[in-house]
Amino acid sequence: DFNEDLRDGMVVQTTIKYYRGFLKNSQSSTQPKILTNQLGVSFVPISSNSHVKVSFLIHYGAPAGSFNNWAWDSVTIRNFQGFIVANSNTNADQSVTNANATAGNTMGDVATNSDFRCAPITNTFIDESPDIDVAGTGQIKYIVAVRPYGAQPNLDNNEFSINTIYQEADNRPKYCSFIMAEEIFKKA
Repeated sequence: DFNEDLRDGMVVQTTIKYYRGFLKNSQSSTQPKILTNQLGVSFVPISSNSHVKVSFLIHYGAPAGSFNNWAWDSVTIRNFQGFIVANSNTNADQSVTNANATAGNTMGDVATNSDFRCAPITNTFIDESPDIDVAGTGQIKYIVAVRPYGAQPNLDNNEFSINTIYQEADNRPKYCSFIMAEEIFKKA
């Protein structure tokens, strides 16, 4: 029996997704941008009792002079249904209230005046009750979602970028963002 060789707390599988590309987003800040293709991971769990350790790092930038004031409202982790993972601090998504539903830092300033920056946003947490797609693939899935902070949150001009400042240029550094999920075995 495979489970007889395993002990509580052992990492039994790891999946990681790196995103080295550059993303510009101009979606309204009232709806988070779910980064399914850029920062999403999934796996079929070995044990139905497992916990999952989720870690992520994204590099966030925003354009000069935009209404979002170079800030982010929240970075969340979503499951395969698109819902916020409960143990990533909160499972409430109040789309017009700042600093809710965050798995990372909230409302960070990434530039002042003409000083442009690409700020790292990171966090690690344990999902003790992972949501398994029992009707489909049997997978557990985690996706990073970003909602920029908007001084005018109902407009579509709350733009942001990932992996470099919004004013992308050849002489600007490019970063690598990632999400990682580790299955932690737990006996029944």
